[in-house]
Amino acid sequence: MLAVVGLPVSALGVRLFGLRRWMGFVERAMTRPGSPRAAEDLKLATATGRVVAIASRHAPYRGNCLSRSLTLWWLLLGQGIRSDLRIGVTRPPGQFSAHAWIEYQGIVLNDRQDVGRRYSTFDRPINSAVRFV
Repeated sequence: MLAVVGLPVSALGVRLFGLRRWMGFVERAMTRPGSPRAAEDLKLATATGRVVAIASRHAPYRGNCLSRSLTLWWLLLGQGIRSDLRIGVTRPPGQFSAHAWIEYQGIVLNDRQDVGRRYSTFDRPINSAVRFV
């Protein structure tokens, strides 16, 4: 249920406040202390990614890659799991395309594992500490 609500909330939050401010707000509101339990966290993160994917296919608001990724990112924060928002771009002839996804310890949670090879990414993940100028 939270994933269904999170999709439009994430899209609206970015539109109203901008990506950096929205991520900062969500991080302050949702971060829970986590313990280093990588194998269990990976299972939980993967399952949460599937929930967001199901919500995006069946909810009234399906969202785009950014709202789906932000929803997954903040749901993971609420479970004490830190993940990274990645944004990549590509330029097919005459076009420009951008894409967003979430990684946990280098493992892509909401896309194919080769997504980083299909898009040129920023050197660092996007998170609230990154400043956009």
